Amino acid sequence: MIADTSEPRGSLFVVSTPIGNMADISRRGIDVLGIVDAIACEDTRRTGKLLSLLGIAPPKLIRVDAHTEGDKAAVLIERLAAGDRIALVSDAGTPAVSDPGARLVSACVDAGIRVVAIPGASAALAALVSSGLPRDELDAWRLSKAAEARTQAPPRLRAALLGPARHGAGPAGAAHGAEDRARAGPCRRLHRRRARIRARGRGA
Repeated sequence: MIADTSEPRGSLFVVSTPIGNMADISRRGIDVLGIVDAIACEDTRRTGKLLSLLGIAPPKLIRVDAHTEGDKAAVLIERLAAGDRIALVSDAGTPAVSDPGARLVSACVDAGIRVVAIPGASAALAALVSSGLPRDELDAWRLSKAAEARTQAPPRLRAALLGPARHGAGPAGAAHGAEDRARAGPCRRLHRRRARIRARGRGA
């Protein structure tokens, strides 16, 4: 495989990784991971395994998780300003949505560093397009205490990302009112052949 070395130097590449099915990573994503000078990742062991499966000799892996993101941003920006290419990845899916990375991306934008998104697997989008729910008014956010505290919200389509510990609560925790709950479409294990999708609140 010949990597594309034309990607701009001094850039932060936000690379989407597979959410379970290795075939879901893009060719460009593989190329970028193969040419960068360092990879900022949520878990160095998991990212190391991914690179091994892709046949990529790992560059320097820098742990950037919820606890270290703020401290590592300045060091990474210094390297980017010097011309390094750095990739940002999470354990699975697209970084900086519900996974760490948003603060690093924001700091890079503030510092005038180019941020390049490398699209790919996204659990939220996979759930949205397979749910059968209307897309007219999408109101998406990560389900958190702050989000649950929102009240008086008009009827809208909401995308709530729940971790395994909270998924058992079902759609009721993500919906406001009986009408919303009736139209909820919970989706699980989207990367597997037998994905579980309950479109419009019907079926299993």
